[in-house]
Amino acid sequence: MILAGMIIAAVLVMVLWPAEKEPEYQGKKLSAWIIAYSPLQDTNSPSANALRHIGTNALPLLVKWVGFERPAWRTRLLAAYGKLPVPLQNNTAKEWLNQYAKETRAWAATSAFRVMGPDTLSAIPSLAPYLNEPRMSVRRERSLIALVNIGVAIRESGASADGDRLLNELKTILRTNRFEVL
Repeated sequence: MILAGMIIAAVLVMVLWPAEKEPEYQGKKLSAWIIAYSPLQDTNSPSANALRHIGTNALPLLVKWVGFERPAWRTRLLAAYGKLPVPLQNNTAKEWLNQYAKETRAWAATSAFRVMGPDTLSAIPSLAPYLNEPRMSVRRERSLIALVNIGVAIRESGASADGDRLLNELKTILRTNRFEVL
């Protein structure tokens, strides 16, 4: 009886816990704008303009989202779940375990750094430590893509002296981690 009460309380906390506060533009949250944005779009698309409008207010969340990694316990539970008979499985539980929405948002966040331009320079120190993770880390891969997008944004903007300095620092960070991309 006590265990059942604790499980119900845990589920209620998860369901009723307030969602993460996100900056908004024209009534849409940052996460909706980054998912709507595609690097193949025109740089003046509504989603690109929205990301630029939100600006540096987005950086803490973008860095956090790039750093998302599905917890190991969920991966193990997902593997065990996959061994259940098909009639006992449902898509809602599988999606909750897989965290598809968070993965999608994390990958989409990497592109936002490019469209937002040199304003994203201050994110470099927060993204660079992920490069020290093991080679198979998704956070490492996403961080690399985000850093490259920042570098491309600096280059496309005709960077200032400060931008040139940061671009050189970014190149040093990437070379230190054996990446030759800029």
